[in-house]
Amino acid sequence: MELGDIILDSFKYPLSDTNKFIKLAIPSLVIAGIIALIELFAFMSNSGNTSNVLAMIIGVLGILFFVLIFIVALINSGLILNVIRYIINGKTELPELEVGKFAIDGIKSVVVVFIYVIVPIFIIGILSAIFIYLDLSIVSVILMLLVYVVIFILTLLLPAIYGTLAETNSISEALSISKIWDITKQIGFVKVFLVLIIFNVVVSILSMITLFIMFIPIIGPIIVALIFTYYSIASGHCYGLLYLEKDQDDTFNNQYQFNQPNQPIESSQQDDSNQALPEDNTQDKPLDFQRPNNQENDSTADFQRPNNQENTDKTESCPNCGTENKSDAKFCMTCGEEL
Repeated sequence: MELGDIILDSFKYPLSDTNKFIKLAIPSLVIAGIIALIELFAFMSNSGNTSNVLAMIIGVLGILFFVLIFIVALINSGLILNVIRYIINGKTELPELEVGKFAIDGIKSVVVVFIYVIVPIFIIGILSAIFIYLDLSIVSVILMLLVYVVIFILTLLLPAIYGTLAETNSISEALSISKIWDITKQIGFVKVFLVLIIFNVVVSILSMITLFIMFIPIIGPIIVALIFTYYSIASGHCYGLLYLEKDQDDTFNNQYQFNQPNQPIESSQQDDSNQALPEDNTQDKPLDFQRPNNQENDSTADFQRPNNQENTDKTESCPNCGTENKSDAKFCMTCGEEL
């Protein structure tokens, strides 16, 4: 697919089924509802109602918010993985909301990303601290810059990582860096870079708008929840389409490699055929192979079986290509050589 098609399809996909989209947004809407209740009770508290019951309710809602936001984050990570799985399997509709399945897939996603990101950054952080302790600040700065390089490379590998995890449902397969690297090469590093840059620029603009919407009481958190779900589905669709590009590239390469060897042969046969045709008989050749419109006797054509059975059994070999021709043929039916 073209870059523009991948991006446009990804942003259209979440709203292809409004009812399913609302259902998929329910976990995020629960968080939005808790935030709205906290805002409401906080407003009541600031209005002069400072009862202990009200303060206790706000505290319970705050604890519930921090517990549920972690669970919802896992569910949304699983949503992204399931959208990718749907795209890989050729399904065009939105997935159904399956909280348990999404949560398990979300845990797998978090584990894989944690190993890819946290472990290298943790190692680089330790080395940086050691070099700072040894007064080697320049080396420490280089190592810190290396953190950004790791994050950049990981971003390019994300479609292959998520796609492999969605397709194989195996954490070990998703952690096979050589396989992930080869898949990204098949997709094309430049293609992945350009798609993700454009996609994330649009998302950044939406995020800036979201920041202003968040401050709208009650309604703001609900709109933000819908936007967050929209972004999760769109990003999963984008990753899925990019992951499918590896199969399209492989098909193209296989076809190219299959057809390539035949080209010189065809060219060689064409050259031999051209060399075998005499220049002075070029205009006469169609008369022996094509039937004129005004021809009264169909049996006179060279390619027709004669009525005389004796002539049918007699053949003459072409001196140029060896093809067996009928004895009454004037030119070879294969190369056009005069007999």
